[in-house]
Amino acid sequence: MPGTTPAGAEWKYQHAAEAPRANHQRLEACMRDLEFHWNAGNLERALPAAAELVAIRGRAQDWYAQGYCLARSGQELPGAHLFRKATRWTLTSRRAGSPG
Repeated sequence: MPGTTPAGAEWKYQHAAEAPRANHQRLEACMRDLEFHWNAGNLERALPAAAELVAIRGRAQDWYAQGYCLARSGQELPGAHLFRKATRWTLTSRRAGSPG
């Protein structure tokens, strides 16, 4: 999976405007760090950036990135837990946003 960003090229800076101004610069720095280490195949170094994105923004793709980094670093059970959390978040968001 390294070589592309966790959810494709559009993921890169897609939701930077959603974070409060105080976190905006840190959010962009985390996304750059995650992308750099992800593309280099160094998922252990990408993990702190993914974890911080979860703390700052908490979007499903952040949970997936953190889970993937954990799983590929030999921590399959915590990684699987984060995949489930991201999937639930995604399903809940889709239901809440769907009409009627």
